Amino acid sequence: MGKKVFVPSFLLAEVLVFFAPVLFTGEYVIPHDLRTYHLGPAFFVAKCLRQGELQVPTAGGNDPLALTRLLAVRRCFAPGPEWVRDLTVSALDSPLVDLLNIRYLLTWAPSEALLLKHPKFPKVATLPGHHVHENRTVLPRFYLVGQVQRASDLQEARATVCGPGFDPRRTAVVEGMGQFPSSGVPLERPVKVLRYSRREVELEVDSPAPAFLVTSEVHYPGWRAFVDGVERPLVLTNAAFRGLPVAAGRHRITMRFAPAILGYGFALSAAAWGVLLLAVFKRQGARAPSH
Repeated sequence: MGKKVFVPSFLLAEVLVFFAPVLFTGEYVIPHDLRTYHLGPAFFVAKCLRQGELQVPTAGGNDPLALTRLLAVRRCFAPGPEWVRDLTVSALDSPLVDLLNIRYLLTWAPSEALLLKHPKFPKVATLPGHHVHENRTVLPRFYLVGQVQRASDLQEARATVCGPGFDPRRTAVVEGMGQFPSSGVPLERPVKVLRYSRREVELEVDSPAPAFLVTSEVHYPGWRAFVDGVERPLVLTNAAFRGLPVAAGRHRITMRFAPAILGYGFALSAAAWGVLLLAVFKRQGARAPSH
């Protein structure tokens, strides 16, 4: 039985009312991320939202399976020790806050003196003992850029995306990709989300020029990409995320979580059961009385 997290009913009701337009306006509307700005009671509320019935995503999270690359990127806008996995946003002006799709900040401010006052994050709602601030410059979870910048490894990629000159709206930092015909101009064509689930994402893009698909989805081992039904290699993008070059025109892109280890595990299990059954049948045959 999973661990139950208690959330006061009045708090759930107010949070549900606030986030309902984001979560439930369409079958495949993707909720933006929620993050805490101060530790304390807000940390508990965010934990309840992540683990409770609402399942509101956050850009942090105490995830024991979080990749080292993701934690390295988080520390660009949420500094902390290497052994800490749940980090609180502190660098509000970092472009990574936009890149990671962080649209809402949940803060704890028992007095006006402690209220978050930042032009990028105006207050849009008040919860019991807390405030919700909205990021008006947040990027979508999937979008197109016309330019890439190559990095040789994690250190170089992280230094670039954490640097003051990085503009995620124009450029994607990639590792291990071949030639790309960069246009150098932002592509304003939105990416249409046709289907979104934990194991599969289906998108539609339409670009007048070759483009690069940027996502805030972690490049976790086992994800595969298909463009118009043809498998294409995913590109490690912005130090920790999935990306993909796409040709000009309209295309349907599917990303599916299908790690090869599952197939290998099934084959090994089937082989082990086969050997076991064979051994049982042979043993029974040896014990059968001869006539």
